[in-house]
Amino acid sequence: MKRVFKGLIVLVLNLPLGLFSQGWEGINGPAAASLSVSGVSLSGEWSGFSNPAGLALISKAYAGLAVENRFQMKELTLKGISIGLPVLGGVFGLSGSHFGNSLYSEQRYNLAYSKKLGSSFYSGISIDYCLLSQGKGYGNAGGLTFGVGLLAGLNENLLLGAYLFNPIKIRLSENIQSEIPVLMRLGLLYKFTSQLLGTVEIAKNSDSKAAVQMGVEYNAFQHFAFRAGVSSWPGSFAFGVGYYQRHLKFDIGAGFHPDLGLCPQIGCIYHF
Repeated sequence: MKRVFKGLIVLVLNLPLGLFSQGWEGINGPAAASLSVSGVSLSGEWSGFSNPAGLALISKAYAGLAVENRFQMKELTLKGISIGLPVLGGVFGLSGSHFGNSLYSEQRYNLAYSKKLGSSFYSGISIDYCLLSQGKGYGNAGGLTFGVGLLAGLNENLLLGAYLFNPIKIRLSENIQSEIPVLMRLGLLYKFTSQLLGTVEIAKNSDSKAAVQMGVEYNAFQHFAFRAGVSSWPGSFAFGVGYYQRHLKFDIGAGFHPDLGLCPQIGCIYHF
């Protein structure tokens, strides 16, 4: 029975990336997850994974942690850490994510740099190390790839984001199934008012069909943000709330799949 359970875990972990957004995608943070989006048009501390151009809008050094539990199974836990520093006319970010357990895990480590190139144009690039780790003597495999992204203000309220990860489609090992998918994202963010924004994006990877993702965020009482969103594939929705103080950002939320259940997430960011 124990072997059957382990086999099921490995099978679930190897389902299409578009369903679970596994370790190769990294962690996009609870705020984006609560909007059901990857965050390609959002600027923030987790932009190293979602669109490195978004780091350029950060003005202070920061450190952050986030955890997401897929379908309330500890074997499907995604953990992440991110630190960043404005320097040399831009912003450097260093991020890491871990998905899985001791039997099977996907890890991605990301060094990103972003810079403002014009009054409303930002670009970013990342160097990424992907590591596949397997227990019980099955071995590990790792490899380097990269990602590029941009943010462009089309007017004072409308922002366009685009991101491409792993265009060279690396394979970590010839001996095991370890091809890293190509990720492509294109999205828009619109500020209806100073308190209300909406975002819509198309996310596609080379292992699954495209998904349309939409979310709204309402900022209230100066310190709170309320969020909700939907995704066309695999047909899920999400919700969450954020609490912001002078130096601390705290976010909590959950995604829900009608067949597989709840995916709670939590994270915090500290600005120095």
